[in-house]
Amino acid sequence: MTQPFSLARISGTFSVPSFAVASLCYTEVYNITSIFDIIISKSNAYMVAITYFGLIVIVLGLAMFIIGIGTFTSRGEMNFILKEFGEFSFSWWFQTIIIGIIITLLPYLIKRVVKHGG
Repeated sequence: MTQPFSLARISGTFSVPSFAVASLCYTEVYNITSIFDIIISKSNAYMVAITYFGLIVIVLGLAMFIIGIGTFTSRGEMNFILKEFGEFSFSWWFQTIIIGIIITLLPYLIKRVVKHGG
């Protein structure tokens, strides 16, 4: 793999223009299968991390549901921020759980795509 020319390597600092120059100097093009090969090669640490992240997002969605129900069933005066947070949580809990399920299943789908070739 060829290394891109980078102003950051010369100066020892990182800045936005040097990153832009470095990203434009790549000559190799990766297809999606080779990126998946890189992700699942040598160890399953990436796959396990992605799966755990998906499970954490599912738990976050369940917590959002509980918080949303709690704010809607409470009585009396409530802080404006807590009220808005409860409305947001109740509005987006289901979508958060669906995204968590997709993230959890993503490593298994990637393995299947790479193993069977598409």
